[in-house]
Amino acid sequence: MLLTLLSLTLAAQDAPAAAKPKMVCRSEVATGTRVNRKRICATKEQWDARRQEQIDSAVMDRANAERSRPCTGVPCR
Repeated sequence: MLLTLLSLTLAAQDAPAAAKPKMVCRSEVATGTRVNRKRICATKEQWDARRQEQIDSAVMDRANAERSRPCTGVPCR
């Protein structure tokens, strides 16, 4: 039994530890002020996902704005 515990302990030490993702921190200015900054930390993948969400939201906002615009003098699509 002692040999089994010893071999399990050695195997656990030899196993490579899962690498922690590197955190990237950025300062963002709160709307309406130049003084109040907020520090936000996230992984590169999280920053990429956040940026993609912002792009998707902007595309949807533009599409909705175009749809809500009244037709004037030209055939509507």
